Amino acid sequence: MKNKILMSALAGVIGATTLLHPVDAASSKDQINKLKKEKAVLQKEVKALKSQKAKLYADHKNLKSKYSKLDKSYQAVLKENKSLKSKVKSLSQGYQLLETKKQLLWNGDVMSKSYKSTPSLLLLKNTPYIPLSLAASFNNLPLKSTSDSFELGIPKDGVGLSTIKHEKTSFDTVLYDHTMQVGGKLSISNVVFYSYGQFDESALYFLNDKFSTFETDVLVTPEDVASELGFQSGTNPLTLKIKDTKSNKILGEYDLTHDEAPVHIKLDVKGVDGIQFIVDSEYTGVSATLSNPLFTK
Repeated sequence: MKNKILMSALAGVIGATTLLHPVDAASSKDQINKLKKEKAVLQKEVKALKSQKAKLYADHKNLKSKYSKLDKSYQAVLKENKSLKSKVKSLSQGYQLLETKKQLLWNGDVMSKSYKSTPSLLLLKNTPYIPLSLAASFNNLPLKSTSDSFELGIPKDGVGLSTIKHEKTSFDTVLYDHTMQVGGKLSISNVVFYSYGQFDESALYFLNDKFSTFETDVLVTPEDVASELGFQSGTNPLTLKIKDTKSNKILGEYDLTHDEAPVHIKLDVKGVDGIQFIVDSEYTGVSATLSNPLFTK
């Protein structure tokens, strides 16, 4: 009987406890769903990190390969640089740039003072050298630079009088490569002599025995050209003489008037060192034109 009473009392206590703290099943389900979502997010992040790791590894591998190639190139450049330094050291022995304080003589004559105190000469192992431009200037030779060559001397198709240029002149004006109509055709390689004087005005050119033939058309400068250039009575009749200055021989003599057609001339200038173009007239204000004056070998 006593045990019965105890059991009844215990059952009452348990029942009362149950009524006071019931189990919240809905809350547990939410927590489980929340944990599942958090797990899914973490799994997604892990997957992204794995993908990023794979990409970084591939980039690292690629950069390592590029570095290896660059390092090989760098080592090759270092090796080449070392070789070039050795060559420069070898070539520079006995080489110096001369400030030409000494007098520079050409065929026994002292050259222009413009070449003094300038780095015009090179000395390599006690052998003096001069630049091409200086050699061309001293020898009165044309020098032309192209993309693949330096052309020093007389080209096969000849040298124009404009290229040689005059050594000295008494003309008031000497124009080179003046474009005009000559004989009904446009000519761009013309040399025009003009002087307001009348007797024996001239221009001297050095040929240095380098040519065999001189060829040109000669004429009184056309009236429209003389007017354009402001020549006073530049179309007056004249006599053009071409002289070998060494022998004083007249190579050619031509009487010209402005209404005559150009006169074509071809002269033998073999052995001629200096050539002089002389204009003579009874009138003041005369102008002669040489159209396409050309020297050939």
